Amino acid sequence: MRSLKRGLDRSLDALMILLLAGIVFLVLLQIFQRYFALFPTPWTEEMSRYLFVYLTFFGGAYLIKEKGHITVDVAVERLPRRLRLAVLVLVYLLMLAFLYIFTGGILELTLASVGVRASTMPWFSMAYLYGGVWLGGVLMFLYAAIELASSARRLLVRRREGRA
Repeated sequence: MRSLKRGLDRSLDALMILLLAGIVFLVLLQIFQRYFALFPTPWTEEMSRYLFVYLTFFGGAYLIKEKGHITVDVAVERLPRRLRLAVLVLVYLLMLAFLYIFTGGILELTLASVGVRASTMPWFSMAYLYGGVWLGGVLMFLYAAIELASSARRLLVRRREGRA
């Protein structure tokens, strides 16, 4: 399980690096073509926006993995340790419920947009854009499930230690 998670972590890291490099390359290409070659290509701007959307959702998965999302935990930090863990388990359960609904809705949108094309790139189906959002949602779901299992395990171990 740990090697599978490690492989997923490395793949996500590499994918995010490639997406960011792609955005930088496309923006620099747009600048070069507009100011030096004097023939701008409109598709580079649109494609860089789509890569940014991918980066946003894959970044959401990365933040779940790193526990880096913004939280307001003033009240939770004052709770006893076991109750804090129980609240954390509840938060991950709610996150999983939301992500389940989110990914289901995005999957429907992806399938419905197969025939829709991007305005400056007739070869680019909008299903590719929504498919990337769906994949980001699935990754967020997987990382939230991993964190839920970890938090639940810590909660159960602490309960057993408290009874002994």
